[in-house]
Amino acid sequence: MSAGPLPDYPMWQGAIVRHADLDPNDHVTNSVICSWFDDGRYVLLRRHLRPVVEPSDYFALVMLEMHFLQEVRMFDEPRVGTAITRIGRSSIAMQQHLLVGERIAATATSVTVLGDGVARRARPLDEAHRQALAPSCWPKPRKHAAIGPRPTPAPALCRRGPMASIAPDEHAQDITPMDDFFTAEERAFRETVRAAIAAMLPEHLARHTRSHLHMPAR
Repeated sequence: MSAGPLPDYPMWQGAIVRHADLDPNDHVTNSVICSWFDDGRYVLLRRHLRPVVEPSDYFALVMLEMHFLQEVRMFDEPRVGTAITRIGRSSIAMQQHLLVGERIAATATSVTVLGDGVARRARPLDEAHRQALAPSCWPKPRKHAAIGPRPTPAPALCRRGPMASIAPDEHAQDITPMDDFFTAEERAFRETVRAAIAAMLPEHLARHTRSHLHMPAR
């Protein structure tokens, strides 16, 4: 995909393609691209937010959506652009592009929550935190003609997943249910896939699967 006018990201970071990053298709494997996006988010938070939070505080990634649009090959010189699109009560929504030259190879949207390392729960972002993040913010989420698939809108505060290790707090009523990240068509497709998987399993495993996925019995 041709990028046209490049997105005006406040932070860019280069990546190096190693031989070990290639898969049997002779292009960079998806997990490596995921790590490049992770590096971009980490560098932004480490550079701007880490100096003004408590030493025990941590950053928990609670939502990530990626779209792989073009190949990245050996000897390419990829770079990742990262910007904050929204700051919620405790959450930071980001948008990222992976560019090779002027081609958009992948996009990512994510939500990270600031965690209190002592209480093991979400820590609200105060004014000092917001000021520290301001250089990496877009005034509002930007739409770009070459952005690829429609990114998922980020909520003000997203629900804590199992990877977040954050306990519910008094702001639970403000938490957006995870299903709100998906359209009605995407939710219906997920349920169809779950039902198909359960139908292929032996009955004793299917019972466990239906219980785990909160599906009705056959």
